[in-house]
Amino acid sequence: MDTASAVAAVTARVQQDRTFPIELTQELMRIPTVNPKFESAEGINREADAQRLVAAHLAEAGLTTEQHEAFPARPSVRAFRDGSAERSLILNGHIDVVPVGDRSAWSFDPFGGEIRDGRLYGRGGYDMKAGIAAAIAAAKAIHDCGIELDGRFEVHSAVDEEAGGFGTKDLVARGCTASAVIVGEPTEEQVMLCQGGLEWVRVTLRGRNAHTGWRYNDLYPQRDAPDRTRPGVNAAELAARLILAVGQLERDWACRKPAHPLLPPGVNAIHR
Repeated sequence: MDTASAVAAVTARVQQDRTFPIELTQELMRIPTVNPKFESAEGINREADAQRLVAAHLAEAGLTTEQHEAFPARPSVRAFRDGSAERSLILNGHIDVVPVGDRSAWSFDPFGGEIRDGRLYGRGGYDMKAGIAAAIAAAKAIHDCGIELDGRFEVHSAVDEEAGGFGTKDLVARGCTASAVIVGEPTEEQVMLCQGGLEWVRVTLRGRNAHTGWRYNDLYPQRDAPDRTRPGVNAAELAARLILAVGQLERDWACRKPAHPLLPPGVNAIHR
């Protein structure tokens, strides 16, 4: 089968079975997978349970599956079909989600996966259990159509993306790489050829203890002498000035310093 025919066959199969990724997304959403680095509580950190479901579907799609723990009891799934490295492809996504926050502010059960008026509601549907389900649907369609690929084909469902991407980093460190990768993150139906990356930075501001009466002691009331008591340093005030300065830097970068010629203006964000 030539490439055009294969693409047409797989596309038709996906359309024919279009309820599959929707229902799988709902099923995955109903397994809470809050990243425990953000919030740890009974019943909400079930990444391993969700990954078992992911692995089972990928095995049914004819892929060999492995699970690798990036952190204890937090496995990432790697599923693959052998082929050449030169034409290899990975479909990558993450299974962890951020906390739901104040549950009383939700109109729907955040882990209910409810569909209403053609929209799917709940934590993790958009980012990015729908992307994981779409990757599985693609693997399933290729398998159902009996298409043999020249290159190695892999699907990765990683943990810990929300806290820095350490699940994918762990897979890369294990040698799970390819000549091309498609990440199923939501991009409003726009193909993004690159992304801005992520760096975590910790800033420590140090103050100096002093009595409040010496706040303006460099001006008043003591005479200027070598042993003059020096005023304190308020670290909270320094932090406020830093936050304002970083905010201005963020706006400046967003408007006047493109991160990359393939990225749109405004992609540079500094969260603080």
